[in-house]
Amino acid sequence: MNLLKTALANKPEPHYVKNFLSLTERYSVFLFDIWGVVHDGIHAFPGVVETINALALKQKVIFLSNMPRPRQIAREKLNRLGIHNTFDIVTSGDVTRDLLTTTYQGQKIYHLGAHCNKDIGAGLDLNLVENVEEADVVLLTAFMEPDEDEHQYDVLIAKISQKKIPVLCANPDKIAMNGKEIRRCAGMLAEKIEQQGGNVLSMGKPDPIIYQAVMKRFPEFGSHQMLMIGDTLETDIIGATQVGIDSFLILTGNTGNELRDQGFALVDFLHVKGREIYCPTYYGDSFV
Repeated sequence: MNLLKTALANKPEPHYVKNFLSLTERYSVFLFDIWGVVHDGIHAFPGVVETINALALKQKVIFLSNMPRPRQIAREKLNRLGIHNTFDIVTSGDVTRDLLTTTYQGQKIYHLGAHCNKDIGAGLDLNLVENVEEADVVLLTAFMEPDEDEHQYDVLIAKISQKKIPVLCANPDKIAMNGKEIRRCAGMLAEKIEQQGGNVLSMGKPDPIIYQAVMKRFPEFGSHQMLMIGDTLETDIIGATQVGIDSFLILTGNTGNELRDQGFALVDFLHVKGREIYCPTYYGDSFV
């Protein structure tokens, strides 16, 4: 067993935190997920806007989101919700845009999701094609509403997988809250492509690439100074663990909903999932 596995195996049980602001003196940088943490896709959760505005007066606040759109779109949404104190944003859309204009510059790109996401390519000189069979790379941003047929992309996914076309998944999330409904996101389609032998590069959490983007933009901070606040074990918590960042699981979003649906306490759920990599440092019910 290597040193990382040994450290994870010895990781203590998560510590329940009733007052999130009690953690503010322990860290210099707070990384907030957006969907499921700040809002449910439409409305802000109680207390979160006030908490973040207060925190941003003293510490560095960075929103780290698997949103497949440029950071300015996220900023406008957060401003509308009432978050106005100084903050920075890194989205999986930003990371994807950077790669499209460097590594994949000039290559033929098929955009799977163009009908529902024009923002990701805004202002970029991309060589887009309408036929996936002509593509050098696939840009994946598609999502599905609850009433949409989840098999609508099956034929296209089979072609992509068989041809081994590289896929840039700009949103690794499989599901996302949208008010009281649940959207199926690009991560669900990426999983199908991988299951069929396709080649997928995930541009957001849990892949270290998005955390590395944060480190590159803010080199004055080390991982030990950061706390990741997220609602999903499979993305936010695993991603933070992989790069040595402490984490806070807020139970307002995906994992909290799963716990309530299945009647699990978090500690018991972690033992079922595999506590070593899924275990957050802290957890709490809300920011109030």
